[in-house]
Amino acid sequence: SIDLKNATAIGKQCFYNCQNLIVTNLTNIKELGEKAFYQCLSLGGITLPNVITIGEKCFQYSGITSLTLGQYIKSIATYAFNGCVYLETVTIEATTPPELTGSSPQSCFTGPGNMIIYVPESAVSTYKSDDYWQHYADKIQSISTQ
Repeated sequence: SIDLKNATAIGKQCFYNCQNLIVTNLTNIKELGEKAFYQCLSLGGITLPNVITIGEKCFQYSGITSLTLGQYIKSIATYAFNGCVYLETVTIEATTPPELTGSSPQSCFTGPGNMIIYVPESAVSTYKSDDYWQHYADKIQSISTQ
């Protein structure tokens, strides 16, 4: 188990393929690099209240089961959560949809078909009509229904 309370960024491939990694206290993380948690199978639930950017393939093929992103999230790169077959819930507290960047933005979240993306009630229609987020419109619900 690694406590990251003093970290503000996690660099490219920092924990790449650390299959038994358990991380705690991600409160101060603002930036996650490309493949930072790639194939980290033991992650479980992740809460990133201050994260601003999530790099390409950051959590690809990881064991993440739930994700909470705070109001500061601005961008999520292509394949960030690709192949995350255990990811059931994503909660995003930002009222402005974060930009889905890269060559294939509709591939940021590919995992189980039953994944739900919770967003603020006042932003549901904004997310569903956003050029990038519309690919996930059938998965987007209000946080109040959580």
